[in-house]
Amino acid sequence: MIKKQMSILLMLFVSFFTFAEVSVIGITINQDTKEDIEKKYDIDNKDGAIWELKRNDIPIEGIKKAEVIFQDDHVKGVWLVVEKYRFNYFFDALKSKYKLIKKDVPFVGNQYARFEKDDVVIWIDAPHMSFNMDVVYMDKKYKKELDAYRNKMKQEKKNRELEQL
Repeated sequence: MIKKQMSILLMLFVSFFTFAEVSVIGITINQDTKEDIEKKYDIDNKDGAIWELKRNDIPIEGIKKAEVIFQDDHVKGVWLVVEKYRFNYFFDALKSKYKLIKKDVPFVGNQYARFEKDDVVIWIDAPHMSFNMDVVYMDKKYKKELDAYRNKMKQEKKNRELEQL
């Protein structure tokens, strides 16, 4: 009887964490709204779809900047800039929580890792000659749209430059 109850509890526990939403610094991607963020944090700068949070409110050592990205009033991404010496800490922490998709972590040079959970992609990007790194949580669909937009802008810029030659 006790064995059966333990099995049921274990199954519920695993199920809960398997389907749990992806959150960072108390912000849940694809769930929280602008109103939720205003209740949780002081905002340094509201620039349309990107809000910068007060750095002192973020309970992470080495934080330099925290931005929340919105689409239709819902959080689609959280972009943290953190001191680069924390790369290994973040890598290990994220690896223990999320599925590792890509890893490029040489002893010297650019360091990068990408993780996924459900409809959220998480990446750490630490350029070699920088003192900072990016830790980003973003909705996959939003990232795809953002990448397509950036590629379109690059192509348009290239076309404008080619017209001048």
